[in-house]
Order: sequence, then structure tokens, then C-alpha cells
Amino acid sequence: MKDALALLDTTNDKITATVERLQAFGVNTIKTIVRQSPTSANYDVAICQTEVAHGGLTVSMCGCSSPETSQSKKPHVLISHAALTSLEMAEKGIRGLRLSAPTPESSTSPQWSKKKHNPKLPMSDKQKEFIRLLAHQKGMEAEAVVKETVGKSLDTCSRADANKIINHLKDDPHT
Repeated sequence: MKDALALLDTTNDKITATVERLQAFGVNTIKTIVRQSPTSANYDVAICQTEVAHGGLTVSMCGCSSPETSQSKKPHVLISHAALTSLEMAEKGIRGLRLSAPTPESSTSPQWSKKKHNPKLPMSDKQKEFIRLLAHQKGMEAEAVVKETVGKSLDTCSRADANKIINHLKDDPHT
């Protein structure tokens, strides 16, 4: 096991860097809570949940840490590592919404990707992730929404189908 203070310093530096990236990205709320403190009864597993809000959308992700994943049995190191994991997952979730982070040369507000897509090509992995995320945010199963909207399975959809599904999920208050 590594020195606990060195691990904690490294983890805290990574947390700070992730928070700074999210702030530059335009996130307006970041909230992390401890869901489970590590004890011998739960095999020293720490669980944290981070909620990140960007505009009207909120992404909530859990992260966990054990002595094997954090290289320490110290509770404060385990909790910090779980917090970092949940924060990084929430960052990936927000980025999966196809927002692009501002660069120093660009404006300070995030923008939707304006990349053109060939509608006949198969759906991209990012489109699938976005559909799953939107469906999850609305408490629905992605496959069911896809079947209802375009009559296909998620894996057989085109990019045009994906756009139709995404617009349906974003625009329909009842989904």
C-alpha cells in the first residue's frame, strides 16, 4: 500500500482538475455526497454519488473505491477516491450529451456540436450514449423509446433515426 498522504494529495489534485474542467465546460452545479463509508462490515468499500447540472439537465453518477482500487485502507483516502470516480463519471455523462467544452480561443459558453452527419450511416456510439442518457434521465428504457419512436432496435438505427429519437426525447414532456 502506498503512503496515504501522497495518495490523498494526488486524488485531491485530480478532483480539483476535474472540477475546474467542469466549470470551464459551463456546469452550474456540482454536488458530491458519501453514500457509504468504508468499514470492515462492507469490505472497506466507499461509495460516493456526484450530481452535475448543466442548464436544465442533471447527470448523477456513483463511484466506488476499495483498498484494491485506491491502494490504501485509510477511510479518508477511500472516500476521496470514490468521490473522484463519481465526479469523473459525471463528467463523462455530461460530455456524452455532445456538448463541446470551450477552448481559450472560443467563446466561454458551451455549444452543441454542429458536425454534419450522413443520415444513412449507422447510429454513432455517441448518439447511442446520448439516447440512453436521455431515456435514463426520464426514467425510461432506451430500447422501449427507440422501438416506440422508430420501430427498430437501438443497434439497427441509422443516424437519421437517432436524430428523430433524440428530438423526441428532448421535445416531448411526456417521455
